[in-house]
Amino acid sequence: FQFIGQDAEFSRGIHNVSRLENGDILLFDNSPRNSTTPSRAVEYELDEVNKTATLVWSYAPDSPPVLAFFRGSAQRLPNGNTIIGWGSASDNDSIAVTEVTSDGTEVFKLFFEHEGLSSYRAFRFPFDDGQPSHEFTEFEVFQGNTYVFDSTGITITIDYLVGVGYNSITVKRYEFAPYNPMVNGKAPLIVPKRITVSVGAIDTLKSDIKFDINEFNVYANEADEYAVYYRSTENNGYFEPLPTIFNSATNQIIGETPKLAGPFIGEFILGKADLESMIFTPKLFAPNDAAKVNQELSVDLRWTPIGFVNYYALQVVSFPENFIIEEDSLVEALYTLDNLEDNTTYVWRVKSINDAGKSEWSDPFSFTTVAPFIKIETPNGGEEWQRGLEYFITWDDVIEEDVEIHLLSETGIELDTLGIHESDGGFKWEIDPFLDEGMYKIRVQSIADPNLYSISAETFLVADSVSSVHQIEKIADDFALYQNYPNPFNPSTTIRYSVPVQSQVKITIYNSIGENIAELVNLNQSAGSYLVTWEAQNVSSGIYFYSIEAVPSDGLEFFKSVKKMILLK
Repeated sequence: FQFIGQDAEFSRGIHNVSRLENGDILLFDNSPRNSTTPSRAVEYELDEVNKTATLVWSYAPDSPPVLAFFRGSAQRLPNGNTIIGWGSASDNDSIAVTEVTSDGTEVFKLFFEHEGLSSYRAFRFPFDDGQPSHEFTEFEVFQGNTYVFDSTGITITIDYLVGVGYNSITVKRYEFAPYNPMVNGKAPLIVPKRITVSVGAIDTLKSDIKFDINEFNVYANEADEYAVYYRSTENNGYFEPLPTIFNSATNQIIGETPKLAGPFIGEFILGKADLESMIFTPKLFAPNDAAKVNQELSVDLRWTPIGFVNYYALQVVSFPENFIIEEDSLVEALYTLDNLEDNTTYVWRVKSINDAGKSEWSDPFSFTTVAPFIKIETPNGGEEWQRGLEYFITWDDVIEEDVEIHLLSETGIELDTLGIHESDGGFKWEIDPFLDEGMYKIRVQSIADPNLYSISAETFLVADSVSSVHQIEKIADDFALYQNYPNPFNPSTTIRYSVPVQSQVKITIYNSIGENIAELVNLNQSAGSYLVTWEAQNVSSGIYFYSIEAVPSDGLEFFKSVKKMILLK
């Protein structure tokens, strides 16, 4: 599909894609990792004939920006509102959930009380008001008797009872799963119903609590896989499995309770073991393999689990074979490595551990500690940028502090400060439409250390004409037409070409059906390499072709070449 209305400069993450009733696609669009680009909820209108996806709606809070580098969700409600789960953003004390109307008005917000918490996804569904669907009280109960608690689906046989006076047992049934369900070890699959048992004038009760499988939507051929789980406090604490049997004659799952103290006996649910555990090797992802890291800072080793994991084992060595970390009971997919040696290469790997055993070690990653540095990537010489348009200044670094970005003259004199930005490797610069045409350089400098900076290796051109031609070299070995840059692009791109001798040169743009869209160059040019810029604001997204036709003045063979480029708006 060709995306229309989508900013092509960003490689975005995608979570929770859903198809709406009108055929549109709704999804959660993460922030690119290590960026300040806000996360958002996005809706695309699909044209499955012409293969286009048009951005028709999006939402991101105005301020402060919400940055969710992973996880997140978007749900369209029947009333047209959208529920947005902000995923990992709440790890950093940001918002967790927002509900917005179609015009972007916020009608609901949710924040976690404690820092460092995040949700995988967030949805809103109609929910019962918390009242039991069935409630029945049996009065004057005795040890040794069996009592059927009406339509709750529960039968209780009293094995042991201590109490005096006019006693009672009350059973309440709820048509939803328990709040805050926790178990030791791997969680079971839970029937989404719960039971509470409370007593009056009974000090201690030991009983068999029996669940009618027909009332709890359990199939008879699976009933012997279920266990009765119990906890002493409603809505809080860990569930424990009780000794359980299935009576196929009565179609009841029966749990045997210990001696329990009143007045609240406990909360009970049905659950069965999840699928048998399998063990998979985790995937390492940060730092990137063979990355350079700042030797003055700590390093967070991060990996992604696959499947269910109880613990992780981690090994870290420094070359050649010096083990510095050996862990076998990590519970998080994260380990912070401190006190790094200077100019040292480290190799690390991880394995997963669960009840099925231990996985193979992951493929190892390495990283090398280096002194702090900044290195400009673009513009670094030869680029042609147009006044009034936006371009990305990019660099590589291993620092944490912000950077200051300066515009320099071609002789290195500082002309302007373009901004202070996070050291995330990219800054969008909208060139002042009144900036003088000419050759410039960029300096990216640490705000903490003025001696830590990087300057463009060579000058780049700021020009005004959308198709102005500039000679960048006076010598060329052969005729050549190079791939445009950037590609894909929006809305401008630069084409480089070379002619080894004086020639009549024509550079032409065609659409996908061969129609002539623009003629950028039709000049007699001397030998050298040239840059020409095409500004495509007035044409639609799609595939285009550009060609060079060069007729040498000395009678050499005519030269022609064609290349493809993609315009994404």
